[in-house]
Amino acid sequence: MKQLKTRLTRFAKRQDGAVAIFFGLAAIPVILLAGASIDMISTMRFKAQLQKASDAAVLAAAVRADLPKAQRIKLARRTFAANIGSAVPAKDFKVKIGKNTVTGDIKAKAGTMFMKMIGVNDMDVAAHAVANFGQNALELALVLDNTYSMHGSKIATLRRAAKNLVRTIHASATSSGASVKIGVVPFTRYVRLPKSWKGKWWLNAPSGRTWVARTCRWRTEWDWSKSNCRTVWRTCYRDGVGYRCKSTRCDWKRSNPRRVYRCSGGYWRSYTWTGCVGSRKDPLFVTDGGYATDKVPGLHNREGHGPNTCPKEIVPLIDVNKRGIGGLISTIGRMRADGDNTYIPGGLKWGWHMLSPNEPLKEAAPYGKIKKAIVLMSDGESTVYADGRQKYHKSGGGAKSRANAVLARLCTNIKKRKIHIYTVAFQITDPATRAAMKSCATDADSHFDASDNTALLAAFDSIARKLAQVYLSE
Repeated sequence: MKQLKTRLTRFAKRQDGAVAIFFGLAAIPVILLAGASIDMISTMRFKAQLQKASDAAVLAAAVRADLPKAQRIKLARRTFAANIGSAVPAKDFKVKIGKNTVTGDIKAKAGTMFMKMIGVNDMDVAAHAVANFGQNALELALVLDNTYSMHGSKIATLRRAAKNLVRTIHASATSSGASVKIGVVPFTRYVRLPKSWKGKWWLNAPSGRTWVARTCRWRTEWDWSKSNCRTVWRTCYRDGVGYRCKSTRCDWKRSNPRRVYRCSGGYWRSYTWTGCVGSRKDPLFVTDGGYATDKVPGLHNREGHGPNTCPKEIVPLIDVNKRGIGGLISTIGRMRADGDNTYIPGGLKWGWHMLSPNEPLKEAAPYGKIKKAIVLMSDGESTVYADGRQKYHKSGGGAKSRANAVLARLCTNIKKRKIHIYTVAFQITDPATRAAMKSCATDADSHFDASDNTALLAAFDSIARKLAQVYLSE
């Protein structure tokens, strides 16, 4: 009994376990504080996601000011849902459409993991976003590649992208009442002007007929026979696009030579001008003046298909508030991918003419009075060039580098006039052409490398936002 009493006394006096108990109790608030920090970080991340989704939603609705209010609200909620996922119901995103603003608000709850221990199951979070759009006076030329390499889904996507841009800017202009003019320049190897412009003093495009004189001469002719005919497959190219093609190849043999007297000519040859134009001489072909010295050369008999085909007519600047956008949308909708060769400077040159207050077009305001911009889009390198001496664009070695050199000079002269150039390189794989397009743009933010159809739509959407002055204010 005495021994048991001694042991109990010793146990009561021992304190080495008290330290463990003390630290165990002290660790509880430390763990809760660390857990609360984790919950707060998680909540802040969720709030940032809400804000990003809200910003994207109001910007999407602001850009599509051409849509009815109900459709813009649906668009905002779809965009919100696409960015936030299923974490928050899209119907809870409140959208308000104002005259020049789109406002979005969302309230949600962020669940907790550690703070549940003290009865806090969730935390309130909210996001607020406002997008403004207010168009100022603008003159815009859309310079768009219509060559064969744009065939299929590419030209269809370009038509959609260009229409969306026109509608966005028109809606913004209608809302703000600003004066906005837009024109379109489809280009291939050449550019086509309206036939009604025939007779303009700056244009040299006569039509009529000429007598082909009759000539006769002696020449040697042969009888030809063929054998061993076979089908040969090879790679053919159209506007730089390679494809498999076949032809028949035979071994030919000639015999029975004889002298004959042959005549040719003795008839009238007709030539007509249907709007197609070439390039002036160097250095005037990279300027917007000097037409008394060297007129715009008209090209004859450029109809149908093939390497010399001209695209649809250009549409000069149209005041969209006064005349609407029906003509522009119709022209864009009729664009087809047909020309066998590309000459990028030829299209850009007429985009500049469209924005110049000088001849040959005079619809534009004086330089420096309002904002002027060009959107230049191409999907490939130039396959022909202007040599500065002839009106026709020539193919052959060095076409790309010579065309890029002209493009650089042209871009420099345009930017000197304070015209903002946006460039879109659509699936261009050639490094030199991509560099030339990027250098042509006014700044790095004005150049877009579009690798597919989705990227092309996004590029035109971004340009539309910039031109329509859509921005986040809150």
